[in-house]
Amino acid sequence: MKKKYKIKKSYKKRFKLIGNNKIKRKHAFKNHNLIKKSKNRKKRLSKLIKFNLIKIK
Repeated sequence: MKKKYKIKKSYKKRFKLIGNNKIKRKHAFKNHNLIKKSKNRKKRLSKLIKFNLIKIK
């Protein structure tokens, strides 16, 4: 029998595929201790990051 490969559920929740070999993810450090972080920093952290799979490999 052939081995079946399963995509990890955690990856599915954290990353989204967009376009050709591109991944979209959220910034870290925006879950707690938000009072001491500035308004601009929180706004910057809420934006999504896009990156290519090719650079990772």
